[in-house]
Amino acid sequence: MNDLLRSLLRFGRDIRLPARARWHMIAGLTLLAGCATVELADSWKDPEFAGPALRKMLVVGVAQSETNRRLFEDSFSQTLRAAGVTAVPSYTLIPAGAAPGSDQVRDAVAKTGTDAVIVTRVQRAERRVEVTPTYYQTGPYRAGFYGWYGASAAPPMVTQYDVLTLETTLWQVKGEKVVWGGTSKLIEPQDIPKVTEELAKLLIAKMRADGVL
Repeated sequence: MNDLLRSLLRFGRDIRLPARARWHMIAGLTLLAGCATVELADSWKDPEFAGPALRKMLVVGVAQSETNRRLFEDSFSQTLRAAGVTAVPSYTLIPAGAAPGSDQVRDAVAKTGTDAVIVTRVQRAERRVEVTPTYYQTGPYRAGFYGWYGASAAPPMVTQYDVLTLETTLWQVKGEKVVWGGTSKLIEPQDIPKVTEELAKLLIAKMRADGVL
């Protein structure tokens, strides 16, 4: 993002864009760089699940980075606790560098007495580019046809951002079966704890609405 911002600013200076046009370009890119958007794309609930609601969870984050795994599991667990659900980060029981396997998860469940395991993993990562036309005022504003008189086209604003698609699966320990699943999208996720908190709040609200929490 920083490289893109610098190149666009150089581009604006090279073609002698008016200050107003350069300012709009900077503002738009800065806003995008500082924001993260979390949305739930879809979800599913086992129609046969009749309760009771799951109240104690082992939180598993599947990540290549151990640091990211810990940040994710800590933040997700804290948000679950704030919502009244007992939560245990899996890294406190499953060694660093080890991909949580079935036997390790079973051992962790036995030690903690959890009745559910919630697993989140990255399903897909992609880089997107968006081109938006921009306009700037060439002189004193004079209302013409539809207010466009005196406006000239400026080079389009180009924004580049990352989108992560996450898959979250909620397992009921009894019977070891999936009772809920959801796919979410994270746009420009940079602050992992903050984005994870937003994601957890979104998923918790949906799981409660679906009656599994």
